[in-house]
Amino acid sequence: MSEKKKKRFPILLKIASLVVLGQLLSSGIFLIVSNRSLLDHVAKDRSDEAFASGLALKTALGSREGLFRLAKDADFREKTHKTARFICRSMQLRYLYLYTLDEKNYRHYLLCAAANDEDDRKMNEDYGFGSVQKTKKLYSAEIAALSGETDRAYDIVNNEYGHVCSFILPIRNKDNSVAALMGVDFSIDNILGETRTQIRFVMFIDFLLFVLELFIALLLVKQSVIRPLLFTADRMKRFVADRNVSVTYKKRLFNDEITDIEESFQKMERDISDYLQKIEALSLEKAQTAAQLDVARKIQSGIVPEEMSLSGDGYDIYGCMRPALEVGGDFYDIFNITDKKICVVVGDISGKGIIAALFMNMVKTAIKARILAGMSLAGTLNDLNKEISISNPENMFATVFMAMLDCETGELSYANAGHNAPVLIKNDVSYLVPDPGIALGLFDDSDIREEKIALSSGEGLLIYTDGVTESINADKVQYGEERLAENVGGGNGSAKEMVLKVVNSVKSFAEGLPQFDDITCVSLVYRGNQDGERLAPDMASFAAVKNALLSSFGNTEKTRTMIMVCEEMFSNIVNYSGADSVSFSCENKEGVCSVTFTDNGKPFDPVHASLKVRDFEDLDNGGMGIQLARVNTKEMLYSGANGKNMLTLRFEI
Repeated sequence: MSEKKKKRFPILLKIASLVVLGQLLSSGIFLIVSNRSLLDHVAKDRSDEAFASGLALKTALGSREGLFRLAKDADFREKTHKTARFICRSMQLRYLYLYTLDEKNYRHYLLCAAANDEDDRKMNEDYGFGSVQKTKKLYSAEIAALSGETDRAYDIVNNEYGHVCSFILPIRNKDNSVAALMGVDFSIDNILGETRTQIRFVMFIDFLLFVLELFIALLLVKQSVIRPLLFTADRMKRFVADRNVSVTYKKRLFNDEITDIEESFQKMERDISDYLQKIEALSLEKAQTAAQLDVARKIQSGIVPEEMSLSGDGYDIYGCMRPALEVGGDFYDIFNITDKKICVVVGDISGKGIIAALFMNMVKTAIKARILAGMSLAGTLNDLNKEISISNPENMFATVFMAMLDCETGELSYANAGHNAPVLIKNDVSYLVPDPGIALGLFDDSDIREEKIALSSGEGLLIYTDGVTESINADKVQYGEERLAENVGGGNGSAKEMVLKVVNSVKSFAEGLPQFDDITCVSLVYRGNQDGERLAPDMASFAAVKNALLSSFGNTEKTRTMIMVCEEMFSNIVNYSGADSVSFSCENKEGVCSVTFTDNGKPFDPVHASLKVRDFEDLDNGGMGIQLARVNTKEMLYSGANGKNMLTLRFEI
């Protein structure tokens, strides 16, 4: 389907639109900025009229003693008020008023007049003779008049009495001190009205000049820019149709941006011809690159072998990786931390190819170095995440799942950095659901946590990358987690058999399609078989447990608590599991006592069992022992497989 044709918008129209918009914007800014200066300019033009109005009022007062007559003589005050109103009308004033200031700067009004009857009535109601305005704040014009700076000081005032230009004129005593202040107010609207016609005329002339300039500018742009561009575009189309066509350009008197475009097109023509000649050389270079990638693949196989097996007393581990390209981003590692502890690491780097392989090598090496240096699993991942986040110019990230197996106890510690949930290998296969964490390199603060489970003999994990579950067949169906769990089975075979079965199943599933992602699988199986001391399935045999704890830790309050908890859990096994075989083991390591009971009774997980709230008379029907164990232990671990239940109680010593 052809692409929808876009609406044509000529360049000249774009230029004209931008210029007009710029002109309107600049005119608006000019009007806003010049508004205040225009007011000041017009106000200064009225200063002579204000001075004449003040002089007329002074004449009406007769002399400076007239101020005292205003206060004493009502007839004189009325006569002066009429004179002031006459001055307002004849001089086109808004207000004319007279007042004095006391030592607190309170205004004492002697006279107030306005040209308009309504304004005169309102002003005399608020500021008539004898009114006092109790405000200590003086206007700048009042301050100037009092200081003697000028006799024609003014302010622009906008309040409930109108928008006015207010001149303040002093009336002085013989000693040149200020006896009173006279206010002469002009309406701003009247002042501006006189200049609006002139402004409109000036702006109209300016607009006509702008239109003329725009027309000339667009004409020049069309002749010197648009036509040469159209000519160049036509030449380009002809060159695309026939690359051997000869392209000639008109000579110009001056060089400009258009001539630069023409020269660039001529250079592009030469470059295309050179490029076609270099195709053969590039093909040879590609062959050399393929050879280098093959070397990189061999180097990576030395860092991450395609297959690796490790087994010993209490464990069986096997891993393999099948890269999608010559080099991949998946990795795994299996190594001994001590004689009794094994570490397994599986990771997936974002992207593929050489860059992902280099990033993978850095992550794998850093993880192993930190673990062998004594760091915990979670500490290793959190510390490495900070290091990657500080310097990660390519914004790459890695998902990692780490597990550490204690071959003596079957305890499996693990930490997850945004990786796929591994398969938990038991008779009934399920998925281990760890704390998800976040991939390394995404955020500075990762807060990856470490968790633990207890494994029985024959139990373990299958750790894999998303290249397994996200493989797609010809019908666009994913391999998926459910199909993976079915192929893992019950974990009865060796670790190698389990991994190869899964890998072969993925290849058969996606047969006929290229492998789209790296495939990595590692299987870890615990082979421990130390069941500890055998006990008879009755309460009398608990004495052996009690004696072992007392002999190991002495008769202390903590020991008695341990005995009480162990007795409750042993009682549950004897009374409710139906077991005919029970064993007991005890280990004291780094200040933590681990007591493990193993039986062949009915499966029951007291760690995650939900307990109902019971009335007092129902407390002997079960549940209190489990609650007691949860409260008084540092940690409880349960696992059940192959017909055996294993419960580990941990206490702080």
